[in-house]
Amino acid sequence: MDAIRIQADAILVSPTVTYRPGQIVVRDGRIVACSANCTEQADLRLPGSMLSAGLVNAHTHLEFSDLKQPFAAGSSFPVWIGSVIRHRRKIAEDNSFEDCLRLRQMALQEGIEESRQAGVALIGDIVTRPWSPSDLLARDLLPGSADVPPAFARTSIISSSNAVPLILRNNLSTRTCLQHLAGSPSVFAFPEIIGLDEPRFVEAAQWATELAAIDSPTAPIWKIGLSPHAPYSIHFPTAKSELATHFAKRQVIAMHVAESLDERQWLETGSGPFREVFERLGVPADAPRPSILEIVGWLSVRQRALLIHGNYLNEAETDLAARSAISIVYCPRTHRHFGHTEYPLRRFINSSINVVLGTDSRASNPNLDLWSEVIALRESHPWVSPEWAYSAVTQRAAEALGLSSRFGTLHIGRVASINVSRFDSAVAENDLLDELTTCARPFTPLADMLAALQHL
Repeated sequence: MDAIRIQADAILVSPTVTYRPGQIVVRDGRIVACSANCTEQADLRLPGSMLSAGLVNAHTHLEFSDLKQPFAAGSSFPVWIGSVIRHRRKIAEDNSFEDCLRLRQMALQEGIEESRQAGVALIGDIVTRPWSPSDLLARDLLPGSADVPPAFARTSIISSSNAVPLILRNNLSTRTCLQHLAGSPSVFAFPEIIGLDEPRFVEAAQWATELAAIDSPTAPIWKIGLSPHAPYSIHFPTAKSELATHFAKRQVIAMHVAESLDERQWLETGSGPFREVFERLGVPADAPRPSILEIVGWLSVRQRALLIHGNYLNEAETDLAARSAISIVYCPRTHRHFGHTEYPLRRFINSSINVVLGTDSRASNPNLDLWSEVIALRESHPWVSPEWAYSAVTQRAAEALGLSSRFGTLHIGRVASINVSRFDSAVAENDLLDELTTCARPFTPLADMLAALQHL
């Protein structure tokens, strides 16, 4: 078949558009039709169900997906960073270079698989050297392994709480349906640039810009941006020069900014836990430091930029961000893990800044379940509307990455990554998203439902 027509009792096309009932036509991984017209015979019917778009995780670090639990927050932010560095060093000390690469590939693929099962269609991932796009392709991951580990196989079993009826037209196979749906999540990769002195920064920037210059990345990479890590980990004079000289303006930039009070103290006064660490490492502690306002201004000239966290942005920095194309990525459960003060979400929203959600990594979060961020958001900020909360992991998150024409809704032309949840026709349309965004992940990827049928 050259296309599959799917019918459900409700289709959540976007945060503001719902069809009750509706049909979607998918072909070769794309949505080619979506309407409330149900007069044509459907190939696949899901009575008592609602279809919604695959989610968009605007920020994570997949390389830490092998961690079983997050690192303790510690007495200061640099202490937590030290735990991350020791984790990387231990892997390097205990394994050959080739095995380190395989372990990293396994962690990346485990993160992608966890994201897929959580209904995610697009991942904004910070990647570090010696990463390459081929690391995300399925392969023999460990020495002597003959097959891809079972954790990465498409064998998710649908929980009884999320199970919905699924009716295939006569002679139509689940395999045929799966051929027209999107598979693993796509990745928007951000090569991370770190270097406190000019030579190291230039070396890292060269690696990152060479990757970002790839016109047609290998699937599942959708696009490649750039990520100068944070104000405390880059040689800022060189960074400004490199950004102006080599970084194409169209490239999306992602940067961790105002993540902790320790960062603000270091940048403003040159004192605190960061100074102690830098002195211990022999890093010049009195070199010129950028202000956070200067960093925000640096990002604001970009065509598109992601300011990651922004936990401690002040009003002047917020105002500057609001006058630009900066989106801010909020990671509610990571914010909770570190015990930060109340997130300035109301100020950001009142300033008309596009705030979207991310999971951060398993180094600060128990898992990569993006929907749990929605639940945490509504718990911490009950005044936020359900439409806003849902859009922060769908339509507006895709806009933040510059990919709203392909992800975030079920409009024509979007990637056919579709989630399925139970639908109660008695629920009023105004209450639909409110109910959805207060339930622990109430949906299952449609592809998983079909794949599970093949294993029964």
